[in-house]
Amino acid sequence: MTNLDDLEKLHQLKEKGIISETEFAQQKSKLLQQSGKKNQLAYCLLAFFLGIFGVHNFYAGRWKRGLTQLLITLLTFFVGVIFTHLWAIINIFTIHTDAKGNEFEPCKTGKYVCGILGILGYLWSVLGVMVIAGIAGYSSAMARYKANELINYSAQISVLARAQNGGMGILSPEKCASLGVPQPEFFTGGCIVYPDGKVVFSGVNDRTIKREMIKNGMKYEYNTGDVIFSLGEDFY
Repeated sequence: MTNLDDLEKLHQLKEKGIISETEFAQQKSKLLQQSGKKNQLAYCLLAFFLGIFGVHNFYAGRWKRGLTQLLITLLTFFVGVIFTHLWAIINIFTIHTDAKGNEFEPCKTGKYVCGILGILGYLWSVLGVMVIAGIAGYSSAMARYKANELINYSAQISVLARAQNGGMGILSPEKCASLGVPQPEFFTGGCIVYPDGKVVFSGVNDRTIKREMIKNGMKYEYNTGDVIFSLGEDFY
């Protein structure tokens, strides 16, 4: 039965004198409140799919809360999703009224289904972030390790080349290997040691290694693609 039908019947009861004017006004007020009720299932679905943007709270008339969730997500360039997603899941289980305090039209099944799926999705997302962070951390650590290995190799061949060649360095890539310094396994390029001790590497193709080497004071020639290492004049 619709609210309009209920109002019509209520009006007939008043006309027949079965209920008083006061009772009519009270019942009419209740019916009008019910007609404006928000649906709990709609609230939960919005929280599940668009909760990180606060859409479910906009639906319930909770504008400040919804705007806060939206701003956290956007202003952190979606990094804050890890927080707003969890917040939306909590809302599914804890919010049962709109901004005016009116109860939602209940749908317990929808609430628990959306809530449980939301929790599972959140845990899966957190696991994914942890895996990605672990892979990135490992890659970064390996890049630092390889860069340090290449820098140590540079220092050794620079000193040996100058010592063995009367300070004139090694001017051909093939002779770098003859110095007896173990070359890092991952590096398959060539190297030249100049008289001033500067070492030029060709064949450093890994960008992350280049980036780490540059952090450690090496230079990168963008025109030739070579990485240049120098111990500096104060070393000798």
